Amino acid sequence: MDFFDVIIIGGGLGGLTAGAKLSREGKRVLLLEQHSVPGGYATTFRHKEFRVEAGLHEMDGFGGGNLKQKIFTELDIFNHVKFPEIPHFYRAITQRKDVTVPHDLHAAKALLLAEFPHEAAGLDIYFGRMEQFRKYRPESEAEAFESIGGYLDRLIGDADLKLILLGNLMAFSDDPYLLSMDYYAQAQGTYYNSGSVFIEGGSQVLSDYLAGYIKSHGGEVRCRHLALEILMDSGLCSGVKFRSLRDGTDHTARTKQVIVNAALPQVATTLLPEEFGRKLMDLTSDRVPGASLYTLYLCFDRPLKEIGNPCYCTCVYGPDVNTQNDIGRNSHGRFEDKTYVLTDYSHIRSGLVAEGKGFAALVAEDYLNYWNGMTPEDYKQRKAEVTESFLSRLEQLVPGLNRHLVWYDAATARTMKRYTLNTDAAVYGFAQNPGPRSKQRISPVANLHIASAWDKFGGGFSGVVYSGYFAALEALRQERLTVR
Repeated sequence: MDFFDVIIIGGGLGGLTAGAKLSREGKRVLLLEQHSVPGGYATTFRHKEFRVEAGLHEMDGFGGGNLKQKIFTELDIFNHVKFPEIPHFYRAITQRKDVTVPHDLHAAKALLLAEFPHEAAGLDIYFGRMEQFRKYRPESEAEAFESIGGYLDRLIGDADLKLILLGNLMAFSDDPYLLSMDYYAQAQGTYYNSGSVFIEGGSQVLSDYLAGYIKSHGGEVRCRHLALEILMDSGLCSGVKFRSLRDGTDHTARTKQVIVNAALPQVATTLLPEEFGRKLMDLTSDRVPGASLYTLYLCFDRPLKEIGNPCYCTCVYGPDVNTQNDIGRNSHGRFEDKTYVLTDYSHIRSGLVAEGKGFAALVAEDYLNYWNGMTPEDYKQRKAEVTESFLSRLEQLVPGLNRHLVWYDAATARTMKRYTLNTDAAVYGFAQNPGPRSKQRISPVANLHIASAWDKFGGGFSGVVYSGYFAALEALRQERLTVR
């Protein structure tokens, strides 16, 4: 029976980062991934001459003391992966306004002050919070537990300004009143102070590099292998039982540490013995899964910017969204009216398509229960209807767009569930709701560590990288304690 210092369940960026760090420290690592490629949401797939980016739209950059700078330097990523900068933050289109927000905090503040001079006091406080996001400490419990929706209502009266400030809300939540201001400020502050980047060639480049790093340092990465059970001995993880999805055979490997890069509700109900699963459910009882996403992949016979799209990232609010109070209802409403975000990769050196071609992706909030219970035929028909509705709305945004569309396909929450196994197809793990959170360690077992969007760092590429890195540090620390 094989023995590994650490077994990692799940090959998303969290598991890959943890595996790379542990491999660097001389640990023998086994990483199990049920999909055919590593990466989770950090993957690409090919359609003819197009490399289609499955998940990444932008990742906060590396300036201003960003921890990723340290992690990526340590793992020698910068010498193997390129990160082109994104030219602006986002364009937000409300029913009355069309504003493109720069990445630079001071430039963004100046632009919005010129557009909304009557909101100078609120903008000054807001951008002061964004600038001091690492040092800021709430003055009261009520402020500490506030939502971004409530925060903006306190500071700003103009409905359009609030919507513009929330133009990239979909990267965090489906409702500003259900998103912690503290969490939002940490993430949004990083964008404003560090800018945004893409991974040249698509996110699979980073995933493949990390998988290769693990293997080159003596570890194993086994794709198409599904974890079935975490084995326990005397209250500690002692191994993992898993199945090869290639030939259906079951295997067991022993270990001193287990890291899970998987949805914690799934870990609790399917991987852990009942006693420990109940403990994990108790530790996360104050949390609920977040939303999923519908993604429409679009390939063009020329760059979309040449057809008439002026921005990299454009948020188009739904026709029924007039204030931020409407966002949550719109997220759960008809697809035909939903707010969407269009990312046009022709504005950067994406490395995804050949010269003279174009690729873009549209995303909107989605939920697994919307598609549950449909027959294959009903699902196919409804998916086509939703897609046609978005294509029609895109034609209004960029006239002539559909004449240059050579291929498209859509991924729904049902697709996300199939490829990642995430509970409720939640792309960002647990929702980052406002309110008190337990400060207890999430894991119910001393040598079981969490490296995923379901950890305290939350979702997004940076969040899971941090989670993976700290899970590796925790495993190293636990091993030293055990040796003593």
